[in-house]
Amino acid sequence: PWLARRVRGVACGVVAAGAAVLACAGFLPAVAAMAPEQVAASFCERDGHGERLRPGGWPAIAPLVEWELEPAWDEVVLITGYEVGGLRRGEQGLEVQVQYSVVARVTGQGVREVSEVEPAILRLVEAGAAGGGEPWRIAGPPPPPHVFANLVDADSMAASLAPESAQYLSNSAFVWQHLREQGVAVAYRQAAGWLAEGDFLGVSEPRLGDVVAYLHGGKPYHLGVYEGEDRVLSATINRGKARSRLNAFAGEIRYLRANPSKATAIPSPPPTAEPTAGVPTPEVQAAPEPALVCTQPAGGAKVCMPAGAAAIGGAQEPSGGETPGGSARSWKGERRRPAAGNGGRR
Repeated sequence: PWLARRVRGVACGVVAAGAAVLACAGFLPAVAAMAPEQVAASFCERDGHGERLRPGGWPAIAPLVEWELEPAWDEVVLITGYEVGGLRRGEQGLEVQVQYSVVARVTGQGVREVSEVEPAILRLVEAGAAGGGEPWRIAGPPPPPHVFANLVDADSMAASLAPESAQYLSNSAFVWQHLREQGVAVAYRQAAGWLAEGDFLGVSEPRLGDVVAYLHGGKPYHLGVYEGEDRVLSATINRGKARSRLNAFAGEIRYLRANPSKATAIPSPPPTAEPTAGVPTPEVQAAPEPALVCTQPAGGAKVCMPAGAAAIGGAQEPSGGETPGGSARSWKGERRRPAAGNGGRR
């Protein structure tokens, strides 16, 4: 299984606005009691443990985010750790910057190993009063999942993300298969590449069967099929193939239609077993909890990491001190490798 094991009950110390918060499964405070920085830290911790890739993990994510449908992603980012910065006011409201230590990017084409620090901005909005507090939630468009590398068999995950996989149906694979079923042959590509090729033309007025692309940072992150009357059909993690309103996914919307000069007519394929939208969730193998090394200087943050874990990309291992701006750190060690072979690595 791609998810080799899940760490349960480990102490991942995080600091938000100078207040220590124990942010691990079973010890998280109610969302209503969380400050915006704490919501961001909790989201990163749960995302790191793969909760956004499992239908069963959605209840842990839903209280922290504004979107109701989690896209069936076609790329997963593997990390060794992240650092949540302090709260700041941006052009569209409150923001928290996250720095991810990235070691690999997994797609249906394989595993691309990298060593880089990736910045991301989480925008937070008030969700209204609830339970005596004023909870904050992370607004869309959502970032792609960032999962701790030592919890993942990356090659198995890449095989699951392949567009022909019978285990998993990503949003881009769903649209690609839909077009093929309609007799239109186009090369498969990830959602992010659907604007870069000439196989599709942008249209202002959609018609039935057109592709609906939702953009984040100028590139599509989610695709669906237009069904008319403000409706789109797309593949999601938490609801499988879901019909929703067009505005169910955040970001700029583009409508795309197959370019007649590029697309090739093909016969309809024979019926096959229908894969399930959502990363496969095999039985998790029980594993002993890793030994943790924790440090907490006087007045500083409590930081825990597995014994022997190392930072990547030249980043320093956490010293236990609080970083400027009251940031939170979490580190989970190196990327897990299969026993033999390199699968789809490139």
